[in-house]
Amino acid sequence: PNFFTGTGSLNVTASPPVSNLTQQIGYLTIQPAINAASNGDVIEVAAGTYDGFRVTGKTDLTVQASGVVTITPVNISGETAGVYVDPGTTGLIIDGFSFDRTGLTNSRGVIGRDGSGYEVKNSSFANLATGVYANGTGSGNVSLTVKNSTFTNCSAGVGGTEATNPAIITGNTFTIPTNGEGVGLGTGVGGLTLNDNSFLPNTAVAIANYTISTLS
Repeated sequence: PNFFTGTGSLNVTASPPVSNLTQQIGYLTIQPAINAASNGDVIEVAAGTYDGFRVTGKTDLTVQASGVVTITPVNISGETAGVYVDPGTTGLIIDGFSFDRTGLTNSRGVIGRDGSGYEVKNSSFANLATGVYANGTGSGNVSLTVKNSTFTNCSAGVGGTEATNPAIITGNTFTIPTNGEGVGLGTGVGGLTLNDNSFLPNTAVAIANYTISTLS
């Protein structure tokens, strides 16, 4: 695609840094591409560093990296996040991104809220308060899958998980510092799958169980 929308300009003969592969439309940044996407679209992001983005009310949207793509957490709804998944967003796939705090405090790589459903895969998380955070304690459960990703020097790799069902966490590698945890299991977590994860020797706590209900 060589047609651009959003702010800024670019030679039309160049490849766009962000492309909606389904609609064959190019963008200069990620957020306009997300906003304009239809359900089921595939958005591809070229190598580079980009600000975090928010996904609202989309179904079966895929956002994938091509090359090394670093997402810098920004303020979204009063929280510092690389990706913020709003309630009502379902079937979202986030594939192949790198998330790094870059000096920010209390930041999270991916945040999913009440009634959202998303899968994070083939991604890396470093120097964050929480790599992937899910919380469905408001209006509905969060559906969460995290697979084939790495978590390094985060206070929690996968955390929150209150009212998260299913919670599928598989094929990940965790290197978590002192006073941190690889996976935190919150109250109301269910449909739990934990397999093929690696917790490297200097990980402080592999799995922390905060739930007061029976895991299912």
